[in-house]
Amino acid sequence: MKVDVNKLKAVTEPVLQRLGYELWDLEFGTGPSGAVLRITIDGIGGVTIDDCTRVSRDLSPTLDAEDLIHVPYSLEVSSPGLERVLREEQHFRRVLGSRARIRTRDPVRGRRNFDGRVLAAEAGRVTVEADAQVWDIAIDSIQRANVVYEWEASGRPAEKGR
Repeated sequence: MKVDVNKLKAVTEPVLQRLGYELWDLEFGTGPSGAVLRITIDGIGGVTIDDCTRVSRDLSPTLDAEDLIHVPYSLEVSSPGLERVLREEQHFRRVLGSRARIRTRDPVRGRRNFDGRVLAAEAGRVTVEADAQVWDIAIDSIQRANVVYEWEASGRPAEKGR
C-alpha cells in the first residue's frame, strides 16, 4: 500500500503547530496487526503520555477528513525518546555536542559504523568526531542514526557534550 508521506506531513504539521508540538518523524508501514501510522512529536520540555493522547485525539479527525490512507490503520503517537532517531539535518543540529551512533549505506573512507560526537550539521552533511578522527558524512547516505544517551556514574543524565 503506497501512501504519500509528504502529504501526510503537510496535513499533520499544522495541527501539531497549533497544539504547540513539532513533528519529529512520521512513518507509515505495517505492523503485526496491520497498517500503522507512527507520528513522533517533540515539544519544549519534552513530551508526556498526555501530550501523545492529546495529539492523537486532535489529529485523528483531520486525518480522517483528508482521507490519505485508504486501508484500516492504527495511529501511534510518541515522543522521540532519549535515544531519538536522527533522519534529517535539523535533527542533527538539535543534538550538536551529543554522542550519536551512525551507520551508512556505503563506506566512508572504508568505514560504515560511527560512534562519536556530532560537531556540525549543514548543507546536507553531518560532521562527527569518532575515534579521534573527524568524519564528514552525507545525511542522505545514512542508513540509520540515533542519539546515544549518556549517564554519569551517579546515574544522573550527563551534561550535553561531555
